[in-house]
Order: sequence, then C-alpha cells, then structure tokens
Amino acid sequence: MKHLLHCLPPTGVLAFAILLLVACVEQFDAVATNHRSDAVVIGIAQYHSERFDGTPPRSFPAGLLIQQGEVTLGPGERRTLVFDSASGGFWLRWQQLAPTPEPGTWVTIDIGRHARTSAVQ
Repeated sequence: MKHLLHCLPPTGVLAFAILLLVACVEQFDAVATNHRSDAVVIGIAQYHSERFDGTPPRSFPAGLLIQQGEVTLGPGERRTLVFDSASGGFWLRWQQLAPTPEPGTWVTIDIGRHARTSAVQ
C-alpha cells in the first residue's frame, strides 16, 4: 500500500483517500410515518460520537450535530428519509414539533445498532 501511494500523483492520492472514506460510509433509511388524521411536523437531527469511536454521547450538544431539519407529513403519509452512517457511530434524534409540540421528548435512534429501517411515528 505504501509503495502504491508513492507511485500516484498528488491528485491520485487525494482520490484514493476519498475512495477509502466513501467505502466506510453506509446509507440507511428512516421511515417516518404519520398515524394521525392531521398533518404533523417533526424535527430531526443527526449526531456523531465525540471521538468518532462509536461511544454513545452522554448528551447531544451542538458540537456533535451533523445536520438537522424539519419534515412535514400529511395525514397517513409515510416518507423514507436517507441518512449516512460510518464506523464512528451516529445517532438520529427526532421529536414532534406541530400541531402540538412535545417539549423535551426526543426519541434517539442509534444508526449502527438498530435495524437499518426505523419507524418514526
């Protein structure tokens, strides 16, 4: 491997490094399902472990946040959301924001340890 990297031009080494990184990343589906008769809005956020070693964080501060957003689901709607995972451990957290916010009731899904498809209801 060491000799191979010496033979590659600098752009080739960069491309090889990116290829190795992509090989470590998996995609998984989180299925969001609205079982209510009215529309709902959920907030969803993705976090990583403090040292990218798979150790679950004790809390989920902004410094560990990878991405966040809101998803609106109509009555009875089911939508598949795609997220990336890696060997460093990643978590999804979601909560209902509307029509009735549920403050402080975040649900946490461990991407690496739970099934590849998780229902968010």
